[in-house]
Amino acid sequence: MKKKFKTAVAVAAIVFISAAGSGAPDNILATDQSDINKAENEIEDAKHRIEELNNQRDQLKGDIQSVQAYVNELDAALVSITGSLIDYQNKISEKQTEIDNKIIEIADKETEIANAETDLANAQKTEREQYEAMKLRIQYMYECGESSFLDTIFSASDLSDLLGKTEYVTSIMEYDRNKLNELADIRAGISDMIVKLNDDKAGLEAEKKQLEQEKADLLVLQNDLQIQQNLVNQAIDSKQAAIAQLESDQAYAEQRIKEEQAKLKAAEEEAARLKALWEEEQRKLAAAGSNADEANRKKLEEIGLAGGFTWPLPGYNTITSNFGPRPSPIPGMNLTSHSGTDISGAGVYGKPIVAAYDGVVTVVDVYTSSDTRYTKPYGNRIQIDHGAGVVTLYAHLSSMAVSVGQQVKAGDVIGYVGSTGASSGAHLHLTLYLKGILVNPLDYFTIPTY
Repeated sequence: MKKKFKTAVAVAAIVFISAAGSGAPDNILATDQSDINKAENEIEDAKHRIEELNNQRDQLKGDIQSVQAYVNELDAALVSITGSLIDYQNKISEKQTEIDNKIIEIADKETEIANAETDLANAQKTEREQYEAMKLRIQYMYECGESSFLDTIFSASDLSDLLGKTEYVTSIMEYDRNKLNELADIRAGISDMIVKLNDDKAGLEAEKKQLEQEKADLLVLQNDLQIQQNLVNQAIDSKQAAIAQLESDQAYAEQRIKEEQAKLKAAEEEAARLKALWEEEQRKLAAAGSNADEANRKKLEEIGLAGGFTWPLPGYNTITSNFGPRPSPIPGMNLTSHSGTDISGAGVYGKPIVAAYDGVVTVVDVYTSSDTRYTKPYGNRIQIDHGAGVVTLYAHLSSMAVSVGQQVKAGDVIGYVGSTGASSGAHLHLTLYLKGILVNPLDYFTIPTY
């Protein structure tokens, strides 16, 4: 038994088993290594979260740069499209100017054709009139014979008058002949001119039609470019919205990083505080010197030399649940580790429970009607401090027979078996602490045989 206690003291220095929710003794240190480990774990968790947020922020930064590069490409494409639209608009304007000029030229040609047709009609009329006058003179000459000419000539008073009248008759005949030839030439020239003007007009109409087709083609291209411009503008708007969202996410990540950095700083400060407190407690314990260690050693040896612990439930030795990990026997309870040893047997309810060793009662916790198995899982419990860091706890009692501060001896009745708190049946739950560390009671208690 002495060897077991020495081993427990050594193990207790490096091993910590959580006693959360299990009614840890009231005399353990204010800070232990588990507090420091918890604070250090919080530091590592904060660092991990900061690292993840930094990665997220960097990813968002890369995404923003990628989208911005694409927006820049779209901007360049938009500039090119806009330039092309301006170029096409200029070309369309030039084509329209050419079409307008062709329309003017066609109108001028039509005016020329109309004028030429008027001149032709006048020439034709004059020709007809001249022709009709000549026909009348010829008719007259035919009807009167040549005597009229001869009479005209022979009626001359002298030679000069004769020559003059002869020339006059000849001139009339020559005039008629020349005039008819001239009018025929004019009519032929005007006809040729009308043909040429109509050809020119047809050519201008063809050129106008070609220009209108070219303008229509330019308008189609311009419309296609306008559609492309609209699509690019929509894409730019969409990507700008995406950039705004990414920047918002990046700002949120930055804020989260600051918050996590503040938590990290607080965790580091808390860890430093707990470590300093733990070191101070260790220093104080060390300052107590070998006298305290020797007293503890002697106390433990005394327990061993005195025959060890007294079995707390006389007449019953059935172990219904061992110390350590186990599934919870209570529906809705999520216990993963049993903090002690359960002792039971037939007819155990109401049987007396005795102190396992001499000590002082430090806790008498009464289970009332306002309590539940969740708020007070141990039900009625008693805790006894035996000195040298040795504490025993007795749980699920039906009633108690001691009070806080009472001195008890090993074997004194302290209470009675029950099933209060988180219990599935009448039994005694026994917990053992050595210097604030939960240990397996069966490593230090001898199970009696009955």
